[in-house]
Amino acid sequence: MYFPLIILITGFTNMFGMGGIPLFSMAAGAGKKDMARDIQNTSFVLLIISAVVLMVIGDIWAGPILDFFGAGLENLVYAKSYFEIYLAGNIFAMLSGGMNPYITAQGFPRIGMMTIAIGAITNMVLDPLFIFVFHMGGRRSRAGYGDFTVFICCVFMALFPFTG
Repeated sequence: MYFPLIILITGFTNMFGMGGIPLFSMAAGAGKKDMARDIQNTSFVLLIISAVVLMVIGDIWAGPILDFFGAGLENLVYAKSYFEIYLAGNIFAMLSGGMNPYITAQGFPRIGMMTIAIGAITNMVLDPLFIFVFHMGGRRSRAGYGDFTVFICCVFMALFPFTG
């Protein structure tokens, strides 16, 4: 039931993230650094705005949305709580996924690949750890992973030398 929602969120992430990459690359290649920076900043702001809008819409209409995508009465409570946690950390996931192509476009493909790999590996390690070792259950493990995602996103945003 979450897959269509994840695809929708990924669509917005790619639209504003990857959508600006050709313009960014052409501007940077032409030596127009200010224009390239403006394109990157526009993508950044649009990612934040779309993440907040999706979070608000998802929070207001979580029940009907999950019901539409197949959540039954038995699992709607669990699905809704998980969905709300997912949406709370969504802004950082969208920023990480949407701004990652800019890292690659600036000539740092290894760093771009590492950011994706770190997220995937930490998810594979932390989920079983939170669920089975710390007995946090699925909902709270997602919250713990979300906190870690926020930390990783902030570290990369603070340390990576973006254009400008």
